[in-house]
Amino acid sequence: MTKASIEELVALAKAAAASAADNQERFAAIDIEARKIVDIMENFLRIKGRVVYGGAAINAHLPPATKFYDPNLYLPDYDFMTPDPLQDCADLITTFQADGFDDVEAKFGIHEGTYKIFVNYRAAADITFMPPEVYRRIISDAAMIDGIRYASVNFLRMNMYLELSRPAGDVSRWEKVYKRLILLNDVKPLRAGHCVTNPLERLGAAEDTDTDNSSEHDELFWRITEAGIAANAIFLSGLSLLRDIEPNQDDPILLLTDKPTALIDTFVGMDIKPQYFPAIGELLPARTEFYRKRAKGTKDTKVTKPVAVVFETVACHAYTTLKEPAGYRLGSLDLLIQMYYAMYFAELQSYVSVRLLCLIQELIELDAERRASAATKNSYDGPDVFPLDCIGHQPSLPELKKAHRERVRAKRNELIKALRLQTDFVARPTRKPKRKQPLA
Repeated sequence: MTKASIEELVALAKAAAASAADNQERFAAIDIEARKIVDIMENFLRIKGRVVYGGAAINAHLPPATKFYDPNLYLPDYDFMTPDPLQDCADLITTFQADGFDDVEAKFGIHEGTYKIFVNYRAAADITFMPPEVYRRIISDAAMIDGIRYASVNFLRMNMYLELSRPAGDVSRWEKVYKRLILLNDVKPLRAGHCVTNPLERLGAAEDTDTDNSSEHDELFWRITEAGIAANAIFLSGLSLLRDIEPNQDDPILLLTDKPTALIDTFVGMDIKPQYFPAIGELLPARTEFYRKRAKGTKDTKVTKPVAVVFETVACHAYTTLKEPAGYRLGSLDLLIQMYYAMYFAELQSYVSVRLLCLIQELIELDAERRASAATKNSYDGPDVFPLDCIGHQPSLPELKKAHRERVRAKRNELIKALRLQTDFVARPTRKPKRKQPLA
């Protein structure tokens, strides 16, 4: 008898563990109490119209043949976004208590702006705050499926590219996330509509640029670029360099840095005017736009584009280093797709001269081509396929737990007060609506 290797023996245990976990989920699906909790949650979502995201939303967009959750065998976990999380927590507690559940509690999630609802010690919902101005955009893009609003394919895609753009994050999820991304891109590819030919090339410099003060304009462009390179910042613009074409100097230079104060001070020294914008929830990090100062006596009221935008890192963001210009750190394709999607939802089209969705569509296609090529060659080419170099601090689990504990201490009374709100809201069961096809 041949002796099995350690790897082969461990593979047996891994397969058995996967089967055991699958059985546990199937048993939970036929648990009467668990099923009732899910039914109440679904009624709540139908009545309040909140937007579901995460795995349940991805699964809802997929056709039956490609779903990774069978609704008859597995109970969904509902993550939803809301502009009013405390009121929703109070309404859910009222609803579950009205249906006979005594042990219902709301807790702070581990991330800022997140909350969890537990019913009889079972996780019932994950709730995420979304600023009202962004929520309105997300809800307008959402798909109504079986009476429940699910985040659009574009929003879900953005979140998956976000995970793949953070190599110092929870990379144990990459395999699952990437598989779901492939499924979603295959079934629901981005269709941006009418687009210019070769959007990346259109971001390149025009051959016959004729603008006022062009030499001064060119000088400022290269001074900003050189300062970004010297600061080891990540460039989110200059995408035409992927096609070996010089960038269009009329578009803002977009940068991502873990040392914003130093870079901002450098730009201020170039006599350009800064304007700060706080983070837009978890969607887009804090940023500072820079504008040319108007000459004294001018009355030009025309809205001008910024010459540069500096974003602040919120994690460790991936990049690749180009050969030319030397030291130029261009965001990984995953990061570029995620950030341009964020700009799309934040309605910052003015940052690029090509329609954002058209640009994103070409980046997604380029990303897929590179990975398909690497797969057929059976070779892993890190810099082009899954870049691992990154800048910015990625909060560790202990750091997240510490911040969570401090947040609980600081906001505990706020949560208690909110949960004592007098609310007459009860999500009574409603007739299940006819199934609708997901929107594109």
